[in-house]
Amino acid sequence: MQSIKILLIITPLFLGINSYAQDSYKIENIDSLVSSINRLNLQVHLDSSTKKVADIEMELKTYSLVVFDNGVLRKYQIKMSSFDHENDVYTPFSQSTTFYYDQNRLIKVEKSRLQFEKQSVLEWYFSDDKLLKCTDTNSSLASSFLINAKEFLKRAKWIENK
Repeated sequence: MQSIKILLIITPLFLGINSYAQDSYKIENIDSLVSSINRLNLQVHLDSSTKKVADIEMELKTYSLVVFDNGVLRKYQIKMSSFDHENDVYTPFSQSTTFYYDQNRLIKVEKSRLQFEKQSVLEWYFSDDKLLKCTDTNSSLASSFLINAKEFLKRAKWIENK
């Protein structure tokens, strides 16, 4: 009887460790893919726009970066930078959201922000259209990232054909 109790306690613990190890392996593979996407010399499309808001002396620049590998979307990045010139003080702020793909499926989203020389980076990892792990306390963003990722795939086909 005692050995059955021990077995009932240990089995869920073992299964949890095994699941964690599988997810860690997937995350390592995703990070390896992301690293190679960033390292390789792939086809890049870049676009930008600038908007000046005179009332508050601010300039907002938006950049879109789309990376293809043999016609397949690998990376879609949106970066915004603003420069506040109020009271002769130059205050930069930048934020970017980068979507990484493998076989037309979202594998990772990185969201970085730089303000007042403080940088923060948040990451979401995906497998089979499901969230594996995120470094943000708000995992609810994952579903909107998946929706946006599918929209970016549609836009990317249009961009590549331009």
